[in-house]
Amino acid sequence: MVGLIDGVSPAPVLNNLPIGQEGILPVHLVPQKLLQIQLNKLDMTAARRVENDEPAPGPFGSAIMLYNTATGEHFLVGDRHDSNLVNRDGPQAHAEAVSLYPDNYALTTKLLEERKDDPNWIAVFLTTGESCPSCFTKQHVVVNEWIRSGLIERGRILNFYGADYDMTQDVAGFSDKDQLIDMQENPMGAPLTHGKVNFIGSDILDLNPEVQQVFRESEIPVAVITRDGVIIAKGYDTREQDNDPLATAEMNAVKSAFELQKAAEKAEPWNLSDAQMISATTLYEAPLARTAMFWASIPIGVHMRDATYGTPSYDPIRTIEAPGMTNAQLYAAATDRPYNGSNSLIHCFQASQTGEDAFQNLAQKAWRPRVARDAEKGKNIHYDGGSAGAHSPGCKC
Repeated sequence: MVGLIDGVSPAPVLNNLPIGQEGILPVHLVPQKLLQIQLNKLDMTAARRVENDEPAPGPFGSAIMLYNTATGEHFLVGDRHDSNLVNRDGPQAHAEAVSLYPDNYALTTKLLEERKDDPNWIAVFLTTGESCPSCFTKQHVVVNEWIRSGLIERGRILNFYGADYDMTQDVAGFSDKDQLIDMQENPMGAPLTHGKVNFIGSDILDLNPEVQQVFRESEIPVAVITRDGVIIAKGYDTREQDNDPLATAEMNAVKSAFELQKAAEKAEPWNLSDAQMISATTLYEAPLARTAMFWASIPIGVHMRDATYGTPSYDPIRTIEAPGMTNAQLYAAATDRPYNGSNSLIHCFQASQTGEDAFQNLAQKAWRPRVARDAEKGKNIHYDGGSAGAHSPGCKC
């Protein structure tokens, strides 16, 4: 599992990542050639899954790597090459999110714990495509947890990616830039330019009695998804019991709705375009919840106002998505561009597109032909019926 790099010293070399305006940070000491090689391996794995008509394919690959700047020692956590599992595990099962599933998150945490006294270790998120706001938010949440736990320090977390949003649009035919633009231009929940999500403040007494009861009885954060006024899914905060910092109430509600629609053999179980999310959390400024709604096509987010008319003693329990910071601060961190500001938790660099180790972007190039092949066979590239017994992490259905 462990490999050493010949000829690499702890001092900066020409092949290392560019030095930022703030000077040399630990992440700048990671050899770019190594990152390029690892990224191309991920891309080849993802391309093979797409080209060979394997189930649950995706045009993206992801992994977490640990690298020691003093020794050159490096390895992929769990020796894993993760791929998109959207058509099996739901609308948010992007490659980067799969790399943060509870089992791999726990293993990464354990490995960082074992190495926390050595400041030369760097955590690297490798991804063949620029992380969408949803995945970038997830990375910030887990990094915040590692920093708060004393396992790693700022300046030692890197996101190294291949295709940017524009390249993915040109090659694979879709892009996450619209989602980012909506979040940047409409941070306070105004009607969106590209998305279909609107956010509404509500008094608890304006909700139907069944929904009111859910919130009044819960002693932990809870979120509800309704259709035509009827509750179709509930999600409770299970972060502590599941050892999963991403298992918020709102995330679990979306996962539960997906699983229930999958069990009902809905043709598009991820599609909640006729539903609404109800939460005590101010949804428009909570990026985990907001992006979960985006990917599930939930058009309306209802959040309870601070002033709850007629119920002066009612104090709703809200989700803080990244303990130690406000949801608004997390939102700003996940949508801040350009990358690599002085306060960045995660430093981002794009792979070189030219030269001997240029990023090849093979999986995205194979994606459109795969979509066409599946269409000719009458298959839905976006959903293969799911795997037997497979459930999204955090689902309590």
